[in-house]
This record gives sequence, structure tokens and C-alpha cells, in this order.
Amino acid sequence: MKTLGGPFDFVFSDADKGWYTQYFKDVAPKMVPGGCYVSHNIGMRGMGRYVEYQESLPDFETTIEDDRTTGVSIACRTE
Repeated sequence: MKTLGGPFDFVFSDADKGWYTQYFKDVAPKMVPGGCYVSHNIGMRGMGRYVEYQESLPDFETTIEDDRTTGVSIACRTE
């Protein structure tokens, strides 16, 4: 992820859940204002810290869509 170019206006992540935070950290600086980073399966065990991290960022607004089995986070860059 670190070697990907950019800028990005949309990213969909459905990869190794243990790396979600690092993937987001690598790509977030390359997101354009208004761009969104969507993460699949955030309802799985152990994903709470990742969601908390996303929600703590002042330059992203994060929405959680939860179907009680998988869940999706949508983090959109505000600045």
C-alpha cells in the first residue's frame, strides 16, 4: 500500500483484517478531500480498535453501516 501512487478519491479494503489500520495509514494521506475509504467486515472480532482509530481522525468523517454480520466503515476525508 505504501508504494501505491495517488491521489485517490475512492478505496475499498477487503484484505487482511489485522493490517487494516496500517493500510489506512498508508493510503489516507493520498486521499483527496471528499474521497472515501470503505472497509469491509469491520463487524468481525478485533476490528473495534481500527474503527476507533478512524473515528479519532479530525480530517475524516466515519460512518458505520452494520448489517450485524459483516459491517462496513466509510471514512471520508473532510479536508
